[in-house]
Amino acid sequence: MARRIRTYAIALICCLAVSPAFANNETTNSSIILSGGYSKAKNACDSPWVTVAMGSGSTCSETHTALRLAYNYRFTPIWGFEASYGDLGNATGEGISTVSGLAGTLATWSTKAIGWAFSGTATVPITGGFSFFGKVGTVRAEFSESYHANSNTTGAVMQGISVNGVPISRQIKNSVTYGAGVQYELSKSFAIRAQYENFGSYDIYSAYGISNPPRIALSLASVGIVLKF
Repeated sequence: MARRIRTYAIALICCLAVSPAFANNETTNSSIILSGGYSKAKNACDSPWVTVAMGSGSTCSETHTALRLAYNYRFTPIWGFEASYGDLGNATGEGISTVSGLAGTLATWSTKAIGWAFSGTATVPITGGFSFFGKVGTVRAEFSESYHANSNTTGAVMQGISVNGVPISRQIKNSVTYGAGVQYELSKSFAIRAQYENFGSYDIYSAYGISNPPRIALSLASVGIVLKF
């Protein structure tokens, strides 16, 4: 399902990019940006499934590779608007299950956030083809958490385990996003950039009755290619 949503979103961004209402071929106000880097889902490894259902010997990583696709339109040489979609953060863990009936078997856990971000942008030329840019806006993050315990004898996978009786499922949260970076113009139609983006901090556990739930803070450091038209 997540792949299908991502495919539809990318297609929508591409359609917007080639729309006559947005594009201006004479001034190259429009651009498509493909970025890749490393995301950080800070505090995600404090999930109750890592700390309780996987035992004390579990390992967990809050960093992961991430990809995002964006469309940017400049109203003026300085001010613009950007819409992007893709990875926001991902954390993974593994250990030995302590869940009743599956205790002692290998367990894996993951939480992932993907979603849209909409931001106003400001670009300030520096020198020699370099420019500094900043952005601020809103982000719509879709979280999905999963926990799997594999039986050594049957190979079965147990899914849909619940926290306090509530099944782990998708949650959609909104927050403020901001970012900054540097762009270098290689030509009129091509540039490269490096940027940092903060996608906000989220509580996805209080709805399950978890006391003092961790807040997952999402961020991304990336480099990207910019195609202008």
